[in-house]
Amino acid sequence: MVAWRQSRPQQPRVEIRRRDTVVVLMDCSEEEIERAVRALDAAADPDEGDDR
Repeated sequence: MVAWRQSRPQQPRVEIRRRDTVVVLMDCSEEEIERAVRALDAAADPDEGDDR
């Protein structure tokens, strides 16, 4: 079992931090990373995109 697991590549891990929020993405595309960053940025700045 150990040899089998060692022969498998590890999934890439991306950690994104915004203030007190940490999101860890595993085995995802560049597009998914960008989407997560945009969502965290929007949550960090609630006035962004507000047309009032």
